[in-house]
Amino acid sequence: MRVPHILVECIEKIASVTVGVLVPLQHLQEKGLLQVKFVRTIEVTANDIAWCDILVCVRGCEPIDFCVVQAAKKAERKIIYFLDDDLLDIPQDVSCSAYFNDRFIRKNIIDLMEISDSLWAVNPNIIQKYGYLFEKSVLADACACEIKELQVRSDFPAKFIYAGSIDHENIVREKLSNNIRKIVEEYGNKVEFTFIGANPYLSDVPQVNYMPYIEDYYEYKRLMNESGFHISFAIVRSTPFYRYKYFNKFLEYASIGAIGIYTNKQPYTFIIENGVNGILCDDDNGQWYETMKFLIDNPKKRNEMSKEAYKMLCERFTPEVVAEQLTVLMPELVTFYAPEILAQQIRINYKLIIMRFYVHRARMLFSQYGIVALIILPFKAAKIILKTMIGKIQKVR
Repeated sequence: MRVPHILVECIEKIASVTVGVLVPLQHLQEKGLLQVKFVRTIEVTANDIAWCDILVCVRGCEPIDFCVVQAAKKAERKIIYFLDDDLLDIPQDVSCSAYFNDRFIRKNIIDLMEISDSLWAVNPNIIQKYGYLFEKSVLADACACEIKELQVRSDFPAKFIYAGSIDHENIVREKLSNNIRKIVEEYGNKVEFTFIGANPYLSDVPQVNYMPYIEDYYEYKRLMNESGFHISFAIVRSTPFYRYKYFNKFLEYASIGAIGIYTNKQPYTFIIENGVNGILCDDDNGQWYETMKFLIDNPKKRNEMSKEAYKMLCERFTPEVVAEQLTVLMPELVTFYAPEILAQQIRINYKLIIMRFYVHRARMLFSQYGIVALIILPFKAAKIILKTMIGKIQKVR
């Protein structure tokens, strides 16, 4: 007996695709309740749309996303729009601000929301803000992937980790850099700090390690799992945009047994009970310093909180639990069947989509760099072509 087919599309296979969507759906696939596959938006064909019953559009915003979703809608496929950020309110200090504030991108996002049947979100504020555009809105947890066995550790050096994009460099320097200097002066080689992505500009401090942002999610997880971190940082600004994000850092850190120090703001106040499964810090810089000292000096309390965070992770955020939650919140994932249709009947102009994709990329480059884009564009095009070729070679192998 055939089970529902779920097609997941996104411009790239980003962490939101993997953790938010694919992992729980793949668990349902293993149970024989559905079939799921991921296809990059630029590679979606009429055959893919004919195959699926449900199309999940992850963070869709491009003209190419709309072309694919529109073709699926006309073929009477159910459309689910997955959103884990407020893409229509990206602040100016975020590197992708110019991109998401482009009027064509904003129009695409709104059009995609209006044409979709359901909103799948991980933050209640997103549903409160955008739910009215959809027939149905679903609030579901994301998964914690690869939860390793919890190890109680009281060894030294106490290893701190901060992982985040370069967009957070300013707040990292504001809240952490000076405090870390003070901590190192007091504790010396009893502490070690690692920063991934956001540079704290502490290259003169031997106890501080910095590495660039890691694009490959599984490489990032491997590093996190193997490094034996004890304490972690999760910092957000007190601006509306961050209220719509997910507390994914809690999942990442709890899954490796690291206790988190979090900004005392949403989304972390949704999940953190102060002093129980993590520590919440206000904007006062002194509080971040005192919290670091407390966790270094009190490994027993640190381990107690790690156990509570780990317990919550296993009870609520495993693929099994989230997958079961989805079958209750979105039963259509395992019950909905779209009308049969031949691929030849689906109107999707693939060449036009490709052209729109590259034309829009070129327009964005000219908007951002002006005449200099004439130099940048060939390199960007070569990179995209090379990536596509490598993808095809890997598929052949």
